[in-house]
Amino acid sequence: MAQLQIDTDEQVLRRLQCFQKVVQEILGEEMSFDTYLQLVILQGLEKMLRDVITADAEVLWVTVKGMAEENPEFVYQFITDALQRGADIVRRDEAQQWLGFVRER
Repeated sequence: MAQLQIDTDEQVLRRLQCFQKVVQEILGEEMSFDTYLQLVILQGLEKMLRDVITADAEVLWVTVKGMAEENPEFVYQFITDALQRGADIVRRDEAQQWLGFVRER
C-alpha cells in the first residue's frame, strides 16, 4: 500500500476527524482513519469527475467516442457489463446517493 503525507490546516483536520463519526453512522461500521480518508478522497474525486462530465454532455460524448476508437474491446465490454448490472444497482445507489455514500462494487 502506498503512503500519502499531507500538510493541512488544523481546521480541515478537525473537520475531517469530526465528520468520520457521521460517515461511520451512515455506513453502520467502524473504520480506521486511513480507510475513512481513502473514502473521502475517492468520493471527492468521483464528485469532481461527475462535475466535469455533467457540465457538458458533448465533452462526455467526445470522450467516450475517442475511448471506443482507441480500445473498442474494453469500452464496449464495459458498457455491456454496466447495462447487465442494471436497475437493481441503480435503485440501491439512489437510495444511498442522497448522502453521497455509494460504496464501490
